[in-house]
Amino acid sequence: MFLKKNWPYSLLEALSPRTECGNATRRRGRAEVPPLEGGLLKHFSEDATPTEIVAAFKQAEQRELTAIKELRTRNMRKEVRAP
Repeated sequence: MFLKKNWPYSLLEALSPRTECGNATRRRGRAEVPPLEGGLLKHFSEDATPTEIVAAFKQAEQRELTAIKELRTRNMRKEVRAP
């Protein structure tokens, strides 16, 4: 992944799993910068082990994949219902 010059996020923030996926109320315009709410690492203290951090990342990644699959399923149902 390449970050643009004016990108407001760090590489870690850009690569972290998203917390909101498919939430229709979260649609934004291009000019507005969306806040990253899911700060994966902000829940850990300085003495957190790398194993704990990796496990939390994997869980967040799994939640993101589940949310994306649910969104796809909902969208497929919409396509089937459309005339």
